[in-house]
Amino acid sequence: AVVSTQSGHYGRVPGTWMNILEVLSRIAVLVNATLIAFTFDFIPHMIYRRYLKSGETTQSYVDFMLASYTFEHQNPDGSTVNQTCRYWSYTKPTTAAESSFWLDLMLHRVLFIFLFQNIIWAVVNVIELKWARTPQHVKERMVLEEKIAEEWLSDDDDDEDGEGVDKKNLTPNKG
Repeated sequence: AVVSTQSGHYGRVPGTWMNILEVLSRIAVLVNATLIAFTFDFIPHMIYRRYLKSGETTQSYVDFMLASYTFEHQNPDGSTVNQTCRYWSYTKPTTAAESSFWLDLMLHRVLFIFLFQNIIWAVVNVIELKWARTPQHVKERMVLEEKIAEEWLSDDDDDEDGEGVDKKNLTPNKG
């Protein structure tokens, strides 16, 4: 009697999902690099130190980076008062020196994003080269299962003379 059982085919990699995860991880690295470059204050502070004139302190850096908004406030007695609100944002360069600072700042932020993502991807590639995705014992098991499947297929062709395959021991049963 011929006994047939279905067995699943083991893939070598997770297939399409691996590509999707890789794209998502690259997008995540890019987003994180952009967040670091535009929200942390270390890049503007380093560039400002290059532009620092003698006698200026970190307080002048804070004054330089604060944007201002002037508005009129009307008191209950009808008089108006001009008030200036300062907030943390470097938005409008007014002089040529400030404009070159802004361009230098944007250039360094883009350069940081480029370097950050490429360094991260290089480290990931080195790790992938050093450690295989498939552990050695899994590779050995896959080779063993492939050999067993080949034996089953070859034994099924020879099975016409009454010999069978012992499915529990995964070995051919001769006689």
